[in-house]
Amino acid sequence: MPPTLLSKTDLVFIKYGDTTDIDFSRYFVFEDHNGVTLSVNSEIDIYTVGVQSHTLKATDDFGNLTDISFNVEIIATPDTPGLKPYYVDGVLIVNKKHPLPQNYHPNEDLEAGTQVRKLIREMQSLGYDVHDAYSGFRSYELQNTLFTNYSNRDGIEKAETYSARPGYSEHQTGLAFDILQGSSGLLIEVEPEITWIKEHAHEYGFIVRYLEGETDITGYKYEPWHLRYVGDIAESVYQSGLTLEAYLGVSGGDYFR
Repeated sequence: MPPTLLSKTDLVFIKYGDTTDIDFSRYFVFEDHNGVTLSVNSEIDIYTVGVQSHTLKATDDFGNLTDISFNVEIIATPDTPGLKPYYVDGVLIVNKKHPLPQNYHPNEDLEAGTQVRKLIREMQSLGYDVHDAYSGFRSYELQNTLFTNYSNRDGIEKAETYSARPGYSEHQTGLAFDILQGSSGLLIEVEPEITWIKEHAHEYGFIVRYLEGETDITGYKYEPWHLRYVGDIAESVYQSGLTLEAYLGVSGGDYFR
């Protein structure tokens, strides 16, 4: 009787350049009463960022064989040599699995900046309490300062629920904007403003990036103030009710640890 071999996950994550042997018990369930040897059909390229397909083979002491196909995603870090911004269907993806290079510094996207100011002016004309200012582009260096300060104040574990490590922030793309309350200057998180933003941001090419109840996918707690410019697909993403990760079929969630 061949060994039992079952997958626990859709993807096996490996850090770029990590030569440590894979602990297959993290990703697969295998059982055999006659001993089992595991092998991969082809060498995993740990120096190419992206997804690869492989086959895991389980062979027992009597030569009985079971195999299973699996995908490996090589995860980069901001200092990975030759790292380039990650695009899916023309959309730039930045999350806890897909960082930007340290030297990526596009400043505020002109079209996105124009559209967020239009959104703000419209809200103000309707009587909503929205500030003229907003929090937009942040450099790698500024994000590093902010994340360090938050970590020192709240501890790293808590800080990572609401702030990105340097190189992992959407603000570094120049396409993300935090909307502020007019009367306080703080991040906007009150009604009726956040409902209007949720229901109308797509009309300006934006989505609310970190949806309520989707932390396992986005990696962050609900942020009704954080808008991400995606242009023409904003309407479709909004109508789907999905996170950007789910809509485009890309990996998300927490950092690879």
